[in-house]
Amino acid sequence: NKKEKQVELVEETPEETQTPQPFVNEEISEDTEKEKKELPELEAMRTTFSKMYRKFRTISYISTAVVIIVIIVSYLWLFPINQWAGLVPIILILIASLVYSRFTRNKLTENVRKYMADYNSYVSNFALSETEVTNYVFDFAASMEKEVFTDARLLKDIINTNSRNLVTYDLGRWHVEIADYVAYRRDGKQAKAVFLGKLVAGTTTEAIDGRVVIYIKPREESYQGSSGPDDVEDLELLVDTAEYKLYASNKELKKAVSTKALNALLKVRPDKELADVSVSLYQNKFAVALTYSDALMVVPYKEEVPVHAIKKYQEHLTNLNKFIALL
Repeated sequence: NKKEKQVELVEETPEETQTPQPFVNEEISEDTEKEKKELPELEAMRTTFSKMYRKFRTISYISTAVVIIVIIVSYLWLFPINQWAGLVPIILILIASLVYSRFTRNKLTENVRKYMADYNSYVSNFALSETEVTNYVFDFAASMEKEVFTDARLLKDIINTNSRNLVTYDLGRWHVEIADYVAYRRDGKQAKAVFLGKLVAGTTTEAIDGRVVIYIKPREESYQGSSGPDDVEDLELLVDTAEYKLYASNKELKKAVSTKALNALLKVRPDKELADVSVSLYQNKFAVALTYSDALMVVPYKEEVPVHAIKKYQEHLTNLNKFIALL
């Protein structure tokens, strides 16, 4: 049995956190009628949870109404007759309400956590179904450390991070981790999300001397305002095309990424679900930040399962794993 890990706020947490807004002009992808019929297991999970949640809400409304009725009746009819005759029912109903409320809240939290864990486990399994990996483990409660993001030096001045849905597996000579990840930067007295999406990180035995950063640019018609990695002052801009940028500590280090590996990476194309892709190769590690829309990052409750977004994630991760295998 694994002990659940709590995601803790790090030092210097500002007073208020802004809601992440990774997509400035986000297009909502709508599933086709054919896609809506795919992944029925996920839709069944969502439907079951939705019914359970509505049931809890209905019971909560009814119990609140009962409490109010008892208080009104006791105050108007019993209290004038005898003070204790009016107070005792009120005290008892409030205690019963508090105990029941705590019980139902814990039960609901347990069901929410189970639904989110089952849903994300299914998505992770589906996304990796076209890649041969070993030692696969999914842990909904586990998180990825802040240093995984900050050591990659994709973005400067990160003060806080949060993550969940940790997936680990081995691919070739790489040990790989994936998590839902958000990184914050101070913006006045607030913490502003500057990255929200999937963070993929890997470790191997051999190391490089220096750093390589690759940035796959967004589709401008879908996403505006992205400038990519900003912690690159110590690197040379070696390639700048309409599709991507490549920075490195020196020209020789560009060879750390073969042509085959680069071509595999460039197949991870930004679309309506994926804003952009940032890659950092350093020491014996890599980190890939994929900025995704809410369609993939938010577990659906009222909305239908976003089949298109999940299939796109599978496509992106399959191509990304081909890149990793070629590094």
